[in-house]
Amino acid sequence: MIYTLKTMQVYSCVSSIKIVDNKIYTLNTGNVLNIFSKKSFAELAKHILIQDSSQRHLYDKTYAISSNMYFYASKYSDKGGSLFLLKDDKIIEKAYLDFHDEPVSVSTFSNNSQLLAIGGEDGKVFFYDLNFEKSIFSFNPRSDAISSISFSKNDKFTCVAAYDKSIIIYNILSNKKIREVELSDAVEDSIFLDNSLKIIGITRDKKLFLYDEERVETLKYSDFEFRSWPSVIIEIGYKHLLVATRSDILYLINSETLEITKEIILTNIGVKTLAIDEDSLYIGYIDGSIEVIDTMSGYKEFELNLKINKFDVATSLIEKNSFLLAFEVALKYDTIWEQVLDMAKTHILKKDEEKALKLVKPFFFDKKKEQEYNFLNANKNDISHFVELVKSEKDILAFRFADEIKHLKNTKEYATIEKRWQRVYQTCKLMFEKENTESSQKAINTLKRYAVIASKRKEIDNLIKNYKNFITAYKLVKARSFKLYFLLVKKRPFLAEEELYNKVNQIGYQTYLKLLDFENKEEFEKATAIAKYLLDFTDFAEKATEHIELIKLKSELQKSIDNDDIGAVYDIVNSTLRLENYKPFINYHKKFNNKRVKALEFAKNGKTEDVYALLIEYLTIEYLINSIALVFKLSYLSEMKNVAETNFDFIHWIKTLERYNLIYGLDNEILSFAKEFKLEELLAKYRSKYEDKDFKNSVFYDSIVVFL
Repeated sequence: MIYTLKTMQVYSCVSSIKIVDNKIYTLNTGNVLNIFSKKSFAELAKHILIQDSSQRHLYDKTYAISSNMYFYASKYSDKGGSLFLLKDDKIIEKAYLDFHDEPVSVSTFSNNSQLLAIGGEDGKVFFYDLNFEKSIFSFNPRSDAISSISFSKNDKFTCVAAYDKSIIIYNILSNKKIREVELSDAVEDSIFLDNSLKIIGITRDKKLFLYDEERVETLKYSDFEFRSWPSVIIEIGYKHLLVATRSDILYLINSETLEITKEIILTNIGVKTLAIDEDSLYIGYIDGSIEVIDTMSGYKEFELNLKINKFDVATSLIEKNSFLLAFEVALKYDTIWEQVLDMAKTHILKKDEEKALKLVKPFFFDKKKEQEYNFLNANKNDISHFVELVKSEKDILAFRFADEIKHLKNTKEYATIEKRWQRVYQTCKLMFEKENTESSQKAINTLKRYAVIASKRKEIDNLIKNYKNFITAYKLVKARSFKLYFLLVKKRPFLAEEELYNKVNQIGYQTYLKLLDFENKEEFEKATAIAKYLLDFTDFAEKATEHIELIKLKSELQKSIDNDDIGAVYDIVNSTLRLENYKPFINYHKKFNNKRVKALEFAKNGKTEDVYALLIEYLTIEYLINSIALVFKLSYLSEMKNVAETNFDFIHWIKTLERYNLIYGLDNEILSFAKEFKLEELLAKYRSKYEDKDFKNSVFYDSIVVFL
């Protein structure tokens, strides 16, 4: 089921793996960094980061590796941890980070390797900036220890989970909390899908969950539970996930359907960490072994055989390498299955089960497909009788038989008689539309023959009793009087069950697509005209209203951009956050982002006057205020540190700290600063309660320091 290239062994539980520049970097719970060649798997180097003989938890999450060769490790039960840098084949301890009041519980680097997130048993999370070499912000403490932290692919968002059975999503760039979501249990691990706010994760009660902030706060769980405690989740291949467990099972899961594609049995137990690159999977176990698996083994042959429909050969390759199912080409097993099952049914009805089984057997790695075939085979007598009725065009008998044997309604033959019935039904409607007694009576007589079918009785009675309404509806649609048509449907709800209703809605949908196209092209007059036209369509009226308002705002926003009216631009976007993705705004916003980058450089050195001068025109902009507040905070902390190291006795620390407290409160960063310079007593009078700060009424200073 898997093709193992190599298994290496290190001293203790493998806690983190990173692949960079053809080298495999591993950190284990013995605080040892091992480096292997990706080509030969030979050990290239070994560095002991921390001398610590303490027994670590096998599933310890306090180790992290960045792609730019930073490493984080901590001693057992330590409230802090050390940050190391590998440079010129030498390990340098860059800093000891002791932000927490309780032991560190989890750490991870952002995808761009700029931030190190550290969570603790005290419920706090600190974000240490590798460029600034300090904690630049922290999140308010949770009621329980932090269990996992993940970053979105663009590093704009983070998902922080705790043992209080919840996750909190934060926008890092704006320093804002987006949402708190309660789950069934504590999260072991989570990831962001794409560049969206779609989060998928695994919980301690053996569940897989998906939360999508962009789809009206949607939270859903998979229909299955893992057979063993899940330990880590990653993305793999095309729209697939890989979930490892504390046992010997790996789960290959479709990320769209949340269904298991394949259970993969390993030769070892206790997976602690996973890493993947373009052709290999790296598994770190609790016993210190590192298994390297070739995920591409047999791929070209697999692709070729699928192309020419040699499913038996393709499936034999899956048996050697289960990861082939994670590739896009494997979708063919799903797209062709209905056709294959239909061919198998033909063979079964001819009493040639051997040929039928030969056709479908290569698909039986998917248990759902095997069950479908077994069900088909077990009900072959009913199916045979039904097929014969349909062939003989004994449709009324066929419908009545299908009403008794429900599964027959999922067959191709049922679709055939349904199509024939629709022709009869539409013909009768046309007869009624002639509005003469003879044709109407002929239609009634035809329909009454079908009234013995239980599943059609309501539909037939409706048409006979209400044919005048059907005629009116048809005439209104033909005249394209959609407003009157939908008013009629509202009064006569049974009309919504008609095929005509679906056709009208399809017209609405196609019109809506035109609206989106014109809106994207910024042809706002045409888009608005279409939106107003869609107001007559019940199912699209709400969307049309939204777009009319959105187009109006886009026009106003464009005018404000053209006039370089900073306040108006950001006020409009702040009122409707959907406009954040409007291209003219994205381009306009670059001006602020560029200034913010420059301001951060000044902030790093505590040059608050320069920060203030750069950002002064944005200080009253509510949309930007959290982001600006973070820049000033970094600058204030650097400025205070500079003067504390050079002119400590000349500073009015009470007033300086009071200024800081008025803006930021008693946050973790000022507490760390006070601890470093022995100023804790001066902070005692300030509030110690953590809050989500609102900075819109804050006054920012061009210098936080007050001299005596």
